[in-house]
Amino acid sequence: MDRKGISPLIATVLLIGFTIVLAAVVIRWGGDFITETTDTTSCESDLAQACATQVQFSIGSPSLDEATDEITLTLTNDADYAIDSFTWVLNRDGSTVNSADIVEGLEAFETKTLETTFVDPDSDEGADYDLVLDVEYDVDVIPLISVEDAVDCDGACGDNRDSTSVIKLAETE
Repeated sequence: MDRKGISPLIATVLLIGFTIVLAAVVIRWGGDFITETTDTTSCESDLAQACATQVQFSIGSPSLDEATDEITLTLTNDADYAIDSFTWVLNRDGSTVNSADIVEGLEAFETKTLETTFVDPDSDEGADYDLVLDVEYDVDVIPLISVEDAVDCDGACGDNRDSTSVIKLAETE
């Protein structure tokens, strides 16, 4: 029996063809990966720059409705940059005990009074979180922004937070 394999010329052409297809797949994947990484890095950089240079706000005197544990803060946007919303973080003795997303934001140089009650994370029914009497709570206010002139680029300005304190006082007779 005379067995013959494929000719060396055809084998070389097939190897070159497979190499070109494999290179095209790798280049396509690499290009998408680099584009995605560049877009993400650019967004993070733009967000950090906007948070550091263009987002400034202040908190007025806080108030606490001791019957409902509703915390009210007057927030002022001190800059010419809109703040989309806020996250309020409730801390006690340096530890986070709760948080709330405030969907209202502030336009440039706007002052607004916002309020919230914190939801008890251990409650299945969404009951309000009860503040403990005579304990000081810190409320950290973290602004969330969208970067202007960027698509799908938004996030929290975690380093640009402000804090205030509230205490639920025991009733005195």
